[in-house]
Amino acid sequence: MMWSSWLCGILLVAAFTTDLRTRKIPNYLTVSIVLAALTGYCAVSGWDGLLFSLFGAGCGFGIMLVLFLLRAVGAGDVKLFAAIGASMGANFAWETFIYAIIYGGLIAAGIMLFGHGRRWRRIGIAIIQFFWLRSVTPLKQLTLNQATFPFMWAVLPAAATVYWTQLWI
Repeated sequence: MMWSSWLCGILLVAAFTTDLRTRKIPNYLTVSIVLAALTGYCAVSGWDGLLFSLFGAGCGFGIMLVLFLLRAVGAGDVKLFAAIGASMGANFAWETFIYAIIYGGLIAAGIMLFGHGRRWRRIGIAIIQFFWLRSVTPLKQLTLNQATFPFMWAVLPAAATVYWTQLWI
């Protein structure tokens, strides 16, 4: 459906912008997209469309809920994937999730290797202090200062990858 692709695209660009600026994805954005998708699918395809959109929202919400419970993502990301699932379906949400994990891992590896200056030196010093002092305090301090990034850095290219692969395959 062309309208749902536009709806999801608007969602992703708006979420990317707000996540970069504030590190939050607002509820009004995700909830309004879910409601618009449910209404649109219901209007176009009736009950089948409504069930398709509800199932997509539930799947998108469910797969991200696990990461939220592990404190790997924020609540806005969970609602974002519910909106992605509602507008594009469960399969699209699942594939976007898989690609986002891959892209997120690559971004995290890049940050660890090239970002924040002397990270490897700090890791080495913390490990030496751990063995020398027989205390986990240096390692705890190191983990408190971990570099994080907005998950939308990974979600936007992931959704674009899924969209283009579905378009061409």
